[in-house]
Order: sequence, then structure tokens, then C-alpha cells
Amino acid sequence: GGLPGPKGFASISEGLQRGRAQKSLALQNLAQFCHENRFSLQGALPTRKYLSQAGRIDLAEVIRKNGGPQRVAQRLGLRWEGGREPGLPWFRGGR
Repeated sequence: GGLPGPKGFASISEGLQRGRAQKSLALQNLAQFCHENRFSLQGALPTRKYLSQAGRIDLAEVIRKNGGPQRVAQRLGLRWEGGREPGLPWFRGGR
């Protein structure tokens, strides 16, 4: 074995695998939330407002980090109908 890489990872690929695993777990948490709320969501990805009201604004960050609501909805097999509140972007930083 060589010297540890960044953040103590033995290799860059190990670090990338760990990052992907964390992203995957975060998406699984979002999928679980969507499943638990399937009757109110009716097959749609929850909006930022819905997540906030449910006390799960952390999942909005998961959506943002995974390519935004349209891409995440597609990956999870859900609908995304641009559920923004009037004049309020889905995430801070604009559209």
C-alpha cells in the first residue's frame, strides 16, 4: 500500500466510489420519502415547499446535488411538472 490519498482514502477511485455510495443512499432516502407520501404526491416529485413543510428540506439539497428536480424525477420514475410557487425558484440561486 502507498500513501493515503485525499481525505484518507487509499485511492481516488475509492473516494469516488464512497461519494457515489453517499449519493445513492441520499437518493434512496428521497425515494423512501416519496413512497411514504405517495398518496399525497400522486406520483409526482415533491416540491421544495412540500419538503420544507414536511420537515425534510434536507431532501431538497439531495435533489439539487443530483441534477435538479426534472432529472431526479426521471431517475425515480416520478412526474415533475415544474412545481414552483409563483415567483419562487425551486432552489436558491435561480432557475
